Amino acid sequence: ACGALREVLMPIRGRLGNQFEFFVLDFAEALMTNPGMWQTVCEYLAWCPTCGETALQTFLSHLPLADLDDGATLVALQIANMHGLPAVAAQMCRSLGLRCWALGQLERAAYWLRRGHDDGRLRLLGSEASGDREQERLSDLLQATKGGWEDREGCWRSCEEVLAALEGSKMTEAKKQGARLDLARSMAESFLSKI
Repeated sequence: ACGALREVLMPIRGRLGNQFEFFVLDFAEALMTNPGMWQTVCEYLAWCPTCGETALQTFLSHLPLADLDDGATLVALQIANMHGLPAVAAQMCRSLGLRCWALGQLERAAYWLRRGHDDGRLRLLGSEASGDREQERLSDLLQATKGGWEDREGCWRSCEEVLAALEGSKMTEAKKQGARLDLARSMAESFLSKI
C-alpha cells in the first residue's frame, strides 16, 4: 500500500506534477459542469501545486460573471486575491464594469471599473455621464423654448443660452448637431404655426 502511494506521488516523466495532482485536476474538471460548484472547483485547483495556479487563473477568468450576483462576484474576487491573482481579479472587475456600462448601469459600472483600476474607461464613463447630464439640461432648455417664441427677447436669450451651453459642452459633435437641429426645428414650428 505504501509503495502504491509513493508511486502516485512520484513525478510523471515528461510532464509537470504527479499522478495524484492529475487525479485532483480531473475531479475538478468534472465538477466544472455544475455551475453551483464553482467555489469548490476553485479550492481544488488552488490545492494543486504544479498546474493549479494556471488552471485557477484560467477558470476564474472565464467565470460567467453576468450570471453571478454581486455577492458571488465578491467571493470570486476574494478567491483570486487570496491565491495571489490580483491581475485576474482586476480583469474580472473590468469585465463586469463593461457589462454594467452596456446595460446603462453607470454607477455600478463606475464601481467595478474603479475596482479593476481601469482609469481610462472611468474617464470615458465620466465624460459620457456628464454628456448625458448636459443632454438633459439642453433638453430642458429646448423644452422651455417650445411655444415660448412669442416673446422675442426671451426667445433670443433662450437661444443664446442653448448655443452657449453647446459650445462649452463635452458632448460629441453629433449630439451637439442634434441639439442645434432641435432648436431650429422648435423655432421653425413656432414661426410656421403663426402664418
